[in-house]
Amino acid sequence: MKAISTVELKELLERQRGASFVTIIARTKPQFIGGKSSPMVGVEKVSRVNGVVNWSYQNAVNNQRTREGQPLDEQGEVEFFEPEPRSWGQRLHDEVGRLLPTVEHKGRTYLELKVQKSIEYSFYRDDQRIPNEEVLPHLRKNTEGRRQEVDNPVILRDYALDSIKAIRLDGELYVVQ
Repeated sequence: MKAISTVELKELLERQRGASFVTIIARTKPQFIGGKSSPMVGVEKVSRVNGVVNWSYQNAVNNQRTREGQPLDEQGEVEFFEPEPRSWGQRLHDEVGRLLPTVEHKGRTYLELKVQKSIEYSFYRDDQRIPNEEVLPHLRKNTEGRRQEVDNPVILRDYALDSIKAIRLDGELYVVQ
């Protein structure tokens, strides 16, 4: 286990070459139905997630379409997926133009993660655990992959680097302080 800062986390992620599997632990503020008037305001979610960094959204969706054999065009071939530009933030590139796994938005840096599996999650208010069944009905529903036209959509999540508390990358566990 190695303790690192958020700056070191960014450097570590941006040095990574090629798609890599990671497990992160993140503490985030979920979006609730009713926004600031929700009784769940102030609740935070701690989640452990397996995912992939340094990946191509377009390639992942096209691979999923091929696996599922849908949607088909007039010639009976799987339609090619062309993603729209990000709705927020700027995906970063290194000095030679390679795509990095990080996104900048309003002065904050985020990790763009292809979610493979949500391993576990729990909710807290003022560091007191709240049963999931009390919180789940108040969460805003995610509409995964509306444009993908697949049964099992590719899930993309952006995690602010300062919300990531730990990451396992290349067999090494890093705790972010």
